[in-house]
Amino acid sequence: MWAQMRVVLLPGKIEAYQRLWEEDRIIIPVGQHGGQPGVRISVQAYNSPDDLDTLIRALKKGAASS
Repeated sequence: MWAQMRVVLLPGKIEAYQRLWEEDRIIIPVGQHGGQPGVRISVQAYNSPDDLDTLIRALKKGAASS
């Protein structure tokens, strides 16, 4: 099933993901659901595959630092 917007729950602590703007210049809503961190991903026409690759690398870096 395809969706333009999705919430993705992530491992670790929310602090590891709240630095996405400062470290990687990524603007993305970061929050918690049931104490677990998550991001709301919304892919638009102006997002490139490279943008998504950058997001994935940054999220992996955040997970590794948790």
